[in-house]
Amino acid sequence: MKNRGWLFLVTVGLLGLYALALHRLTLYPPTWFDEGSHLHVPKALVRWGVYADYSSEGFRFSGP
Repeated sequence: MKNRGWLFLVTVGLLGLYALALHRLTLYPPTWFDEGSHLHVPKALVRWGVYADYSSEGFRFSGP
């Protein structure tokens, strides 16, 4: 009987974890425009080894 209660709690806990962490993950939280512009610098650092923002004109070292 004690084992059934433990199994029930684990099952409810895992379902709760799914509901909080994974449900509709692609929709929430929405990405803001400024978050995308701030991610250009680390992306350029990883891809090209340059600590700068980039655009169609090339690298911009002074920021977006």
